[in-house]
Amino acid sequence: MFKLIASDLDGTLLNSQKEISEYSEKVLKEAVEKGVDFAVCTGRMYGSMQYLMPKLSFSRYSINTMGAEIYDNFTKERIYSRPLEEEHTMMIAEYARDNKIHMNIYLDNVLYTNQMDDYVLWNYRETTSMAKEIEGVVLEFLKGKKVSKLVFISEPEESPKHFKAIEEMLGGKINICASDPRFVECSHIDARKDKALMVLLDMLKLKKEQLIVFGDSGNDVTMLKNTGFSCCMANGWDEAKKAANVIVESNDDDGVARTVERLILNR
Repeated sequence: MFKLIASDLDGTLLNSQKEISEYSEKVLKEAVEKGVDFAVCTGRMYGSMQYLMPKLSFSRYSINTMGAEIYDNFTKERIYSRPLEEEHTMMIAEYARDNKIHMNIYLDNVLYTNQMDDYVLWNYRETTSMAKEIEGVVLEFLKGKKVSKLVFISEPEESPKHFKAIEEMLGGKINICASDPRFVECSHIDARKDKALMVLLDMLKLKKEQLIVFGDSGNDVTMLKNTGFSCCMANGWDEAKKAANVIVESNDDDGVARTVERLILNR
């Protein structure tokens, strides 16, 4: 029987309006009341999901920044962290500088950027996180910092070449993925959703067979492939669908809640 539900947010638990429906809130709360833990598992930093927490007051744990951090929602304490190696941070930042790419920097639950442009407002609309521009030289600012994640943002036709360049430079040394066609997301080699879920399972003394996961995009693939019983949303990316055990209803049709109701509440 499932004892832990882990769900991505954007494109998965959140509908197209970036909201959690009343039905989803009700079902997930009932599952927790039955003794099943619920954990958010998102690429967002912890601060950018706080507007959702009133509807997730029953959720004890949160995996953030693509698996680089785990928080205890009840105490607001960070209980796990895997920041990028400084050497890798510098190499990625140098590439962004040399190629004039917009870069978001996730550091101590604050979002920074190397340049203020249209992507700042676009990212704010998508995640509610307003980036702060770094004053002075970006590489100097980054020295000695424990960065959770670096994200390039460019147009969808430009992103693949940057993805390939980072893979050629740091493939096998860092985690590289994308949750949006505009993104190239870089984190510690162990900062992945599947790795963080294994840490959380160990904390809770649970087995993989007791975990059910939900996701929809590129940064969910390792979680869908390597952890518990995996469900990809009908609106998900093809690569995510191929990695999952089953495909369920879309995020706009409350696919997470409907599956939880079928497999947990009604069994």
